[in-house]
Amino acid sequence: MKALLNPLIISAFIVTMLLGSLTHLMYGSCQTSKWHYMIQTYYMLDYVPGKLMKTQTPCLACNDFMQLSNATFPDSQISYEDSRVILPYRLPEGEWVEWYQNGSKSYSGTWENRKAIGLHRLWFSNGIQFYSGKYMNGKKDGSHVHWYPDGTKKSDIMFDLGSKKLSIIWNQDGTLNIKEYYDLKGKFQKRELFEKGKLVKTEVVE
Repeated sequence: MKALLNPLIISAFIVTMLLGSLTHLMYGSCQTSKWHYMIQTYYMLDYVPGKLMKTQTPCLACNDFMQLSNATFPDSQISYEDSRVILPYRLPEGEWVEWYQNGSKSYSGTWENRKAIGLHRLWFSNGIQFYSGKYMNGKKDGSHVHWYPDGTKKSDIMFDLGSKKLSIIWNQDGTLNIKEYYDLKGKFQKRELFEKGKLVKTEVVE
């Protein structure tokens, strides 16, 4: 019993536990926890020798999502060019969450067979929501909303399984800016332009 309480054995046990935890943070799935994602995405690039890393497509589902949604990620700090994923790398599947380096959430969404499904959301680094929209089998469906950095609604675009139906855009002061209408097949029909919330022009050519 005394041998088990030997300081060297206890110290070795503690060190082993710490190394095991650190190794899991470094090489486990980046979706295991917020800290797995933070360490692998932001810190290992600077502090881990290159031999212990493998250059890969980054562990960032939002990059795939940006291409899918044609949106611009407002505060992106990581790109395909400067991101490397620590093994084991896995493609987005199931529920997926990402964070900014300051710890605030940047993206959340669900993937199935590499296709976006359900609700997908993006945030500015200040915590204000930037985008929210639903997908069915990788296609936009229903209302897709964008906000300005101060939380004011910027746009609301309605889709029906990938076909655009109606687009409404507001100025940052909340006044109506543009409304666009589309037919059942998603073909542009007309555009209404507003100034100070009043209709000033209608266009029928996209």
